[in-house]
Amino acid sequence: MAKTSGNATDRTDVHLSLIGGTRLEGKAVHERTLTVSLIGGADIDLADVAVPDGSELRLTKLSLIGGAKLRVRPDVRVVVTGVRLGGVRVRRG
Repeated sequence: MAKTSGNATDRTDVHLSLIGGTRLEGKAVHERTLTVSLIGGADIDLADVAVPDGSELRLTKLSLIGGAKLRVRPDVRVVVTGVRLGGVRVRRG
């Protein structure tokens, strides 16, 4: 995870894919990350990332068809919000 400081905290990294998914790991994920795809999901792996106490990462997934898979360590608190037209599965563990 890239930690930003100062006014750079407003920066959002954007990953765009019209057809196909996105795979992000560790250092490729910043405090604000947006992944957009017309058709395709996002696979985000933060299991090996040390998230400092009190930090907040904001990951946004936008797609017409496709979901998101997020992996984090068991001690990381995750809040999921959103709007979806199809089914959703949230799995812990």
